[in-house]
Amino acid sequence: MLDDNFKKQFWSGANLINLQKKNQNNRNVKAPLAKIFEAGMIEFTKTNLSNNNAPKNSERAMKSMVDNEIKVLNKLPRILYLLISSSYYVGMLGVLYKSLGIAIPYMTSVTIDVFIDNILESILLIIITIIFTFPFEIAYKHINDMIYDYLREFNIFIKEFINILERQKNN
Repeated sequence: MLDDNFKKQFWSGANLINLQKKNQNNRNVKAPLAKIFEAGMIEFTKTNLSNNNAPKNSERAMKSMVDNEIKVLNKLPRILYLLISSSYYVGMLGVLYKSLGIAIPYMTSVTIDVFIDNILESILLIIITIIFTFPFEIAYKHINDMIYDYLREFNIFIKEFINILERQKNN
């Protein structure tokens, strides 16, 4: 929502310096795109406008801010991945435990009913593990797709913004 509000202001043709000042006043709550814009504007205004590297310096600053924002966004998928991978191991340990429960008594004497019960319990543990991890896998994929979309949007914004800065530098 914050990104959408910022994009509306940016693409409405607002004066970039006024937009930067307005953006700096909202220090507590900032959209990722607004942070990227601010990083580019700060670098652009710091660099002498007659310097041909001003837009490139802005681009570097903006890409650095994109990296920071992506790092923040990547924290949730890491947690989900940890849950997914650890639940598989827990499930496999359960299956191993049940398998040992099958093999050890079998070495002595065990009835076929007990043997089948242990196999069914092992299969049930595998099914529970798969069912438990499935929602996390879907969430993990969805969040990774969302992060990729943000990254694509950020890079498109940087290209468009650098074009605007190039035009302003030439005027």
